[in-house]
Amino acid sequence: MLAKLKGYSTANGYTLSGDIGDAYGNVTLSKMTPIENRMIPLPSRMGRKAVSTKIRINDRVINIINVHLDSMTEDTERRILQLQMIMKAVGNRDVIIAGDFNFGDGEKENGTITAFTDPGKKSGAATFDVHENSLAGSTKFENEQSRRLDKILASSGIGLAGYELHKFQNSDHFPISAKIVP
Repeated sequence: MLAKLKGYSTANGYTLSGDIGDAYGNVTLSKMTPIENRMIPLPSRMGRKAVSTKIRINDRVINIINVHLDSMTEDTERRILQLQMIMKAVGNRDVIIAGDFNFGDGEKENGTITAFTDPGKKSGAATFDVHENSLAGSTKFENEQSRRLDKILASSGIGLAGYELHKFQNSDHFPISAKIVP
């Protein structure tokens, strides 16, 4: 898998950052050359880490954190701790946190991210859609409903535009995207 990702990133002008050394690896692809990359270890039964990639836009350094938080239904407190550790490691200034949060809107973990803007919240469109995505339907927990598990969050002063849900079925989650507005 790493060889395919490296090949894709090179062929398409991306810089690849992150780690896919285990079953739950996490990478960031960027068209901008990162000025710093690091992994943030998280308390996880699943070996999860966050990828921290700093980029420069004009005279501003923005830290993009790519997450894949623990996913079991009983992991609420663990996800809260994971988010708290990320905030402690990077602060909450000039930060974008994006990825698979593994909790939906209205769940307890949302109290940890209230300082961030969330352009996808208004649409509420499910990124884990058990009805429209056959992969989600096959990996869902018993009685699990469609939810918006994936988010792009920005700290105060960072603009995000063009939030979009892409209904590609390459994963059990539909991907999302947004553009950074300097």
